[in-house]
Amino acid sequence: MKTTRNVLIAFFFAFSIGLHSQNIAYKISDIPVGLKENAKAVIRENECTFKIESENRATLTVSLAISVLNKNGLQEAQFVQYYGKFNKIKNISCVVYDENGEVFKKMKNSDILDIGVFDYNTLYNDYRVKAIEPYYLKIPFTVVYSYQIDFDGLLNYPDWKAIGDYNISLEKGYFKVITPKDVSFRYRENNVPDSAIMTSNKNNYEYLWKIQNVKVINEEQYSRPLTDLIPIIRLAPNNFKIDNYPGNAETWKDFGLWNNSLLKGRDALNSETEAKLLELVKDAKNDEEKTRLVYEYFQNKTRYVSVQIGIGGWQPIEANTVDRLGYGDCKALAFYLKTLLDKVGVKSYYTIIHAGNNAEALIKDFPSNQFNHVILCVPMENKKDTIWLESTNQIIPFGYIGTFTDDRDALLIDESGGRIVHTLKYTAQDNIIIRKATVTLMENGQAEANINTSYGGMFYDSHFPLLIGDTKDKENFITSNFSFASFRLNDFQISQCKNSHPSINEECHLSLNGYATMVGDKVLLPANFTNEIEFLPVQIGERKSEIYIRRQFMKADTIVYKIPDSLRIEKVPDNKKIKTIWGEFSAEYIIYPNEICYIRHLSMNEGLFPKTTFNDFLELKKKILLSDSEKIILKKGK
Repeated sequence: MKTTRNVLIAFFFAFSIGLHSQNIAYKISDIPVGLKENAKAVIRENECTFKIESENRATLTVSLAISVLNKNGLQEAQFVQYYGKFNKIKNISCVVYDENGEVFKKMKNSDILDIGVFDYNTLYNDYRVKAIEPYYLKIPFTVVYSYQIDFDGLLNYPDWKAIGDYNISLEKGYFKVITPKDVSFRYRENNVPDSAIMTSNKNNYEYLWKIQNVKVINEEQYSRPLTDLIPIIRLAPNNFKIDNYPGNAETWKDFGLWNNSLLKGRDALNSETEAKLLELVKDAKNDEEKTRLVYEYFQNKTRYVSVQIGIGGWQPIEANTVDRLGYGDCKALAFYLKTLLDKVGVKSYYTIIHAGNNAEALIKDFPSNQFNHVILCVPMENKKDTIWLESTNQIIPFGYIGTFTDDRDALLIDESGGRIVHTLKYTAQDNIIIRKATVTLMENGQAEANINTSYGGMFYDSHFPLLIGDTKDKENFITSNFSFASFRLNDFQISQCKNSHPSINEECHLSLNGYATMVGDKVLLPANFTNEIEFLPVQIGERKSEIYIRRQFMKADTIVYKIPDSLRIEKVPDNKKIKTIWGEFSAEYIIYPNEICYIRHLSMNEGLFPKTTFNDFLELKKKILLSDSEKIILKKGK
């Protein structure tokens, strides 16, 4: 799915202040000292006016002056704006100023790139991009852009973000919305110091926001999403119209009714396919088995291809077309799968969602188009759990959606409209790494290791390349995940447990060179075999964000070290057991004749934790780091 919101967000923010003033000097030395601190760029002045003309027409005018202070800010000086059937960009200008505020270059129309937007999954779309690279690399410098976007078809209104990245500050900002009195809209203010000033005249209402002296936000590990921290104003229409499809978004029910209208009359299926489906499920014992059989049939028949043309950015291709061609985008594939299930008597629901591993949470009290993907919801009458189906991945197991769409609100669409539902949440027992290894140590510090590792949930997703690459790709992926100083991968096997809570199973045989360190008659053996050392968060200045852990997870390692007869065990580290609000950690050593069994367990809880506890959180990380760094001491001789 495509969203016109990206038209504005693509250039990392979308508001500005009065560049129409004459004789403005863009000297770098004029920037207040506080705005330069930790800044890669400073937004000097911005002006943005969004003028609504009707339910389907509007104009956005933007001017922007941004000063680049160091090489990390160079990307912020680039101009990137996407457009398509429903929005056109015009009147683009760009002027580059040097450090002293003198004009260096005025960009020409020939300097503006205008290219189609495609990737390897795209068959066709009507999206294009206009871009400018200012080509001035003597830092610092300032670039000033102005442009206009005309909308002919409105499903989204553009958001207004004060800043769009870490380490960018704002000197002055100005945002205005002008709307006819017979066209209403809604807005939501987040982290904005002053609410809108509303005025009116005979024909229009005007809303004005002013903001200034916004200091940089430094990126912090384990932080809430940036959109939770920056000043932002979200806009949404009440009534809208796009490509002759009018709709209303005042409630989720109404917005769902509009989405449902796009599906009408597109579920026809040829009789041959219907007969094939009925034959496929004739012996199925229940709806869950029917759903699984149809899903596997669907996966074998289709593949994902992006097709974004006009209203096709939101409306799926007809089911018969997907059946004939064998491909479609997320909307088309989800709707086709829904049609297949309908034909065998299984009720399912087209569900729109904001996909992505770290996607923004749905704002439930602000009905609007906050979605970029479609999945399928299949309630089971005789089973407590709902089945969720991802249609764009032809390899993942039945009933598994993974971190792409897990644990978030979505909008389920049916004949009565839309209603918010919540997708499957994976537990720590689902998001798990279980590793069992046997390490045979030699007197000279070399070792042979057999490692069996199971990756589930979020770790299944991150290790998915093990299922799709060729032998060389898999070998490279495996070796890149080991951090031994010197080793050779002798052999490996990859298998999959393919169910709704799947796992990837990796079996490896390694030769480790110099794994243990020789110091005189002592041998120092790393206890933490996988070298999975916990990193320490770095905090600059006062902590600004709560501690945010997106998903709960667990890691369990059992390592058996086989010690040669020529070495004896002199000392093992003390056992550890730590329990905190963030999770638990333990390390245990069990000694047998010529063997040491090391058992490591780490579980982390999800959630938002007070920023005042960050030092304690850091202390937990330090304790884990110290434990993971400890050595077993062996001694030569009996």
